[in-house]
Amino acid sequence: MALIKCPECGKEVSDKAAVCPNCGAEIAPAEVKAVICPECGSEIDPAQNICKNCGYDPVRIAKGKSRKKKKIITIVLCAAVLITIIAGVAFLINANKRTSYVVEACKELSSAEHGLPDIKAIYTSEDAGDDSTINYVYRVYIEYMSGSRTNQVLYLVDKKDETFYITKGSKEDLSSYLSMAYVEIFGVKGFLDPHGNWDKMSESDIAKIKKKVE
Repeated sequence: MALIKCPECGKEVSDKAAVCPNCGAEIAPAEVKAVICPECGSEIDPAQNICKNCGYDPVRIAKGKSRKKKKIITIVLCAAVLITIIAGVAFLINANKRTSYVVEACKELSSAEHGLPDIKAIYTSEDAGDDSTINYVYRVYIEYMSGSRTNQVLYLVDKKDETFYITKGSKEDLSSYLSMAYVEIFGVKGFLDPHGNWDKMSESDIAKIKKKVE
């Protein structure tokens, strides 16, 4: 119920009242604005809220739109969850792949007599390289101490999953890969900045690798 003003005395009365209780003036019923059907242009029956001409039902249409909106939201949420799961699986696969390659590289570096040398740093790269000698898909670069000197080795994995263990003493066509990795990681002071997609392993991750090898 709403309150309206009496057209005669101005007092507030119920919009449902037939006459004003103050002055007795007749209260005209509020004019009901006609609702036009958006489908055919005819007037919608206010009692049933349905178009008399074409049967258009705004309530049913609104419910249908609501259901459609909920369905779209559900699909979007399911897609987001699926993408998250795929990304998580891909991350785990990549992490396991990196660990396995680094472990293999460290096993190559380890000797039966002295075991694994003191590793200073390990860098990994998933950048693929198409070359006349090696079409590599993964690289592991290791810096380690040999006496008082710092040495480097490079472990390459090619598209056929064949591996190459490269040191400064390797054949010239292979040792160039070690030099190329060094330049990509550290650059050339005063001439070239580091470039290439290399990730440096944390000390805690290196410690875990050492345990797997030893």
